[in-house]
Amino acid sequence: MPSIAIHGYSALESPKLQIRLVDHLVDSKGWVLEEKQVSSVAYQIRFEVEMDNVVEMYSALQHAGVQFPRTAQRAFTEMCLCKKFSSDPDLIQILTITLRVGTLHEENMRFRKFLRSSAA
Repeated sequence: MPSIAIHGYSALESPKLQIRLVDHLVDSKGWVLEEKQVSSVAYQIRFEVEMDNVVEMYSALQHAGVQFPRTAQRAFTEMCLCKKFSSDPDLIQILTITLRVGTLHEENMRFRKFLRSSAA
């Protein structure tokens, strides 16, 4: 089973973000395996999704309020292309994604600078 770790950021406060993420992931046919507050500015959620639903899941994450740096956007694009060019389109493949989201508030400007520097 393929696994990927992705980082993102959000302007939403952590409790509101957690509720929206879980709701949107379940709506896009994902399974939440684990969620935890990593720090006062970071939240992590581990979930599974069928490769057939990767595009819907990516859209759901953005709709929940998560923004992604270029590296994460590239990873999602590659996942979508992998499914498109799969050798066996009838094979059900499950993808495990660990998503760590940093919340951006006025006091968290250092985290924003870190994301910009790591995306380059």
